[in-house]
Amino acid sequence: MNTALAIATIALVVVAWVLLERRRVGHEFEETFRGRASLSDDDFYGKFYEGSGVSREVIVGVREVLAHELQVDVSRMAPDDDFSRNLRFLLDSDSMMDVALVEGLEKRFGIVISDREAENTKTVNDIIVLVHGKSLVA
Repeated sequence: MNTALAIATIALVVVAWVLLERRRVGHEFEETFRGRASLSDDDFYGKFYEGSGVSREVIVGVREVLAHELQVDVSRMAPDDDFSRNLRFLLDSDSMMDVALVEGLEKRFGIVISDREAENTKTVNDIIVLVHGKSLVA
């Protein structure tokens, strides 16, 4: 087998795997969020965080980072959604996704998140509270 054919075969296998993985994640995403209403940033903030002391900017920023890094529609996520439980499938598709999320949050908010803090951050609310706390001292 010549080198060009081997490279083309490997590329085809990788593309097929990526497409199948996206389909699997999409299916699990729909199963997880079936029946949940989509919430705009304002609706999410009003329903879960208004009067909590957490700024709308933190809420919007965290949701933007999650949407960008995970490449999913976050409008149906709730604060108690857990990346170690019902959202695990989002991190399983890419072994570096958790690192990308931390880096995205650090860059967006100009903060530093320690490895220990990242390990102890499981839910969407945990992320919001962590960023909020760090934003107050930044």
